Amino acid sequence: LGAIEADSSRLVNMIHLKLAAQTTFNKIRFSHFPPELKCVLQEVRRKMEDQGSNINFNDLKFGVVANFVFLRFICLAITTPNYFGLWKTSPEEKTLRFLVLMSKVIQNLGFAVEFEKEESMTGLND
Repeated sequence: LGAIEADSSRLVNMIHLKLAAQTTFNKIRFSHFPPELKCVLQEVRRKMEDQGSNINFNDLKFGVVANFVFLRFICLAITTPNYFGLWKTSPEEKTLRFLVLMSKVIQNLGFAVEFEKEESMTGLND
C-alpha cells in the first residue's frame, strides 16, 4: 500500500507540475516582449545569419534565439524570482525544487524537445 500511495502522490505532483508549466508557457508564449528585448533578439538572429551560408539557419536561428531567451531570461526568472522582483524573498527549498522542475518543462516546451535522459520526467512528454 505504501508504494501505491507514493506512486499516486508522485502522479498528482507530475500532473500539478505539467499544468503549472503549460499555463506558464502559454502566458510566456502570448505575452508581449519589450521592444528592447526584440531588438537584442533580432541582432542575435542577424549575427547568426552572418556566420556562414552552409548551415541550416532556419533551425539554428530559432534554436539560438530560443536558447537565449529561455535560458537567460525566462528560466532564470522562474528559478530565482526574488532577483527579478517577482517575489520579495527567496523561495523555500521545496518550492525552489518545483520551480526548477517547472523551468525544465518550460525549456523543453520552448525547444520542442522531449525528456529522454531523466526517466522521472518522461511522463511529461505527452
